[in-house]
Amino acid sequence: MAYSPNQTIVDAADVAVATYRYVIDTSYYNQFSLHYKNTADDADNTVTLTVRASNNPDADATADTNWLDVSTDVLWGASIVANNATVEAIKFVTDFKPAKYMLKVVVANTGVLGNDVGLRVNLNRA
Repeated sequence: MAYSPNQTIVDAADVAVATYRYVIDTSYYNQFSLHYKNTADDADNTVTLTVRASNNPDADATADTNWLDVSTDVLWGASIVANNATVEAIKFVTDFKPAKYMLKVVVANTGVLGNDVGLRVNLNRA
């Protein structure tokens, strides 16, 4: 799926347990911002966000193959984990420019449903 320069990637409540991958083509842009808001409603639920990047044309959303974890560069930490909490922030990327990024969300739930995921991106040409 191709995303427009200012795009909501996902905004969903009661997200099922699974791994979700969203690929964003940044080849025509040199800056982007990522606004995330993820919620895990109890201590038995987690929502984990990692960011991966690739210049490989074969990299796609089916697996982590051909992707490198760049969470530390983009998120300023290994990954963002919501556990019995809501975690929200906006991150700006202006000097790290691969051809595409993948936003990977892993939802784990051993409690009741109540995991919410929100990801929005804004792509810019400076």
